[in-house]
Amino acid sequence: MTITHQTPVIIRRISDLRDNHITLGLFCLECDRWGEIEPQSWLAEGKPDLNYVEQRFKCNQCGGRATKQVRPEYTGLGTGTAYVGK
Repeated sequence: MTITHQTPVIIRRISDLRDNHITLGLFCLECDRWGEIEPQSWLAEGKPDLNYVEQRFKCNQCGGRATKQVRPEYTGLGTGTAYVGK
């Protein structure tokens, strides 16, 4: 029996999101608004490579606290069928 050891993927910083093709969705419950941080653009604009896990983001419209959602990079809609009925 062969045991394979894999190195875990640790994603804590904005650069980690970029390197793993992941974006960070931000949702403001107070004004029901979604925003998204695209790591490549964030870093290209000279913004800090911060630890997004510990960071508290706030809505730039109402000032409410934003919740975070890690998402795979959007590549477009697929052409396959997701559900097959009877």
